[in-house]
Amino acid sequence: MQEIDAAGLRLAQPPLHGGRLRHGTCDELANRLVGPLSALLSPQSQLPRVRFFEGVDGIIEMYDHVLASGQPNCIFSVFVQQFDHRLKEYMERRYLPARAASKLPSWIIYNDLPLTREFTKLDAKLQRTSLFVPKEDYPFESACHIYGDNVAFLSLHPSDMTGVRVENARIAEMQRTAFRLSWDAARRLPVNRRNRDRALPIQLVR
Repeated sequence: MQEIDAAGLRLAQPPLHGGRLRHGTCDELANRLVGPLSALLSPQSQLPRVRFFEGVDGIIEMYDHVLASGQPNCIFSVFVQQFDHRLKEYMERRYLPARAASKLPSWIIYNDLPLTREFTKLDAKLQRTSLFVPKEDYPFESACHIYGDNVAFLSLHPSDMTGVRVENARIAEMQRTAFRLSWDAARRLPVNRRNRDRALPIQLVR
């Protein structure tokens, strides 16, 4: 009996009898596959909710979720040389105006580059506080947003425009603690002397 893999589950390939599936095997196979999947979808499940996204539309859906959450945001930001034009238009026409209108604060750590320094000119308008870290020591290849009970990881490179969002209160708290640790270290760097005293509010990590 040969084994096949379906959605990460090891299933036995149903035996044939005269070129046909033996009686009852289809139901057994269905129950073995659907049973574990049903447990994942149960409202009583303690597993984190995880969603995967792909393409420009998927990334836009992820940013829309950040807006809809109505939560402060801690961000490890990534700079992409060839930013997708649709995503750039979305940022300029929807995301940034909506974020400014919300008056919700955000804290961002960037790689220190000329263009990321340009981004910080909008900090006051967007209720944003920014810090820099050297790219040669701490290169950011993707972005991470931590908001509410959610942690979202986004790759914005044109050849790999994908993302994953994890919804779990404890995982989000742990990521906020890691962000605070990074923030406290970054604000001691000479490049961040202007924001040296801007500690991350403690309530965000409790």
